[in-house]
Amino acid sequence: MQNVDILDGTTVCYDAIHVITVAGGGNTFHVQNGGHATFIAGEKILFLPGTKVFFGGYMHGYIAPGPWCPSTPIPPALTSVETEDIAELPVTPGLNEGCSFKIYPNPTTGTFILESINLDESKPINVIIYSLHGNLVSEEIMGGTNKYDLSLAEQSTGFYLIRVVTEGRTETMRVIKQ
Repeated sequence: MQNVDILDGTTVCYDAIHVITVAGGGNTFHVQNGGHATFIAGEKILFLPGTKVFFGGYMHGYIAPGPWCPSTPIPPALTSVETEDIAELPVTPGLNEGCSFKIYPNPTTGTFILESINLDESKPINVIIYSLHGNLVSEEIMGGTNKYDLSLAEQSTGFYLIRVVTEGRTETMRVIKQ
């Protein structure tokens, strides 16, 4: 992806069976305020110098075995991200690593636990579950504890994205239903 500018009100999804390379070699990829970009690859995504997300923009990349870009886009969450060069940010090896929450058991046969790590239990959290196709599975506002019992018992097997929105922070994790 080279010399692309995602403007306000634009939502795009890029996918590849193996590798996606973004910017680099003097090229740019910019997500402007109000723009939304998602990258889904089978093996890896390379965010090279020239990749930039401006304040109010949204960009998310993850590795999945397919299917990739959903027919219905995943709605963006409100975030407060400063303008930064993505190439300067630390790389997180896995989708669930480095999060303020952990999910177990993962994979699950239906019921699983979402546990917060070092967060204020009195503050509410919004937990939204999407299928990998972008379909809303459930949404619930929770609080008062650091462990939440969630269920995919009625859902088919596959990958699900768990979006957790807390004060000023949004995290997305992956859970596998067997």
